[in-house]
Amino acid sequence: MYDTTYTGDNTLPADMGDSVSFDNGVPLTTLEIGVIHVDRHFATDRKDLWYSEFLNPEAFGAESFISIDPEDGFVIRGLHSMRSRLVIGKTNKMWYLAGNHPSNFRLDIMDAEHGCHSHNSMQSVDDTLFWLGT
Repeated sequence: MYDTTYTGDNTLPADMGDSVSFDNGVPLTTLEIGVIHVDRHFATDRKDLWYSEFLNPEAFGAESFISIDPEDGFVIRGLHSMRSRLVIGKTNKMWYLAGNHPSNFRLDIMDAEHGCHSHNSMQSVDDTLFWLGT
C-alpha cells in the first residue's frame, strides 16, 4: 500500500522505523459514503468502516478500519452520527460504534431484524433513529 520506491537518500520508508508515521495516508479511492463523528471522518467502501486520524479528517492510516461482520455477505448502506454513537446500517441489520478512540471503540448490534437500504434515509430526532429498511 505504501510507496517503497527510491526516496533520494537510499532510505526506504520501511527502513525509517518508529520515527516515521504512515497514519497520514490519503483516503482510499473506493470510499463511497462518509460522515464526521467525534472529530473523525468515518467512511465506508461498503465492506469495511474506515476512520481518519483525530481532528485530521483527510488522513487515513493503512490499518485504520473496522470490519463490520464481513462473513454475513451483506453490504454497508448507511452511516449516521447520532450523539455519542455512529450508526452503521447494513442491508440485513443495524450496528453502532461507541467510543472516541480506537483503543475504546466498541461495536454492537443495534437491530438484528431490520436493515438499511439508503444512506440518505437515515435521520434522527432526539434519541430516535429513522431509516428506510425492511
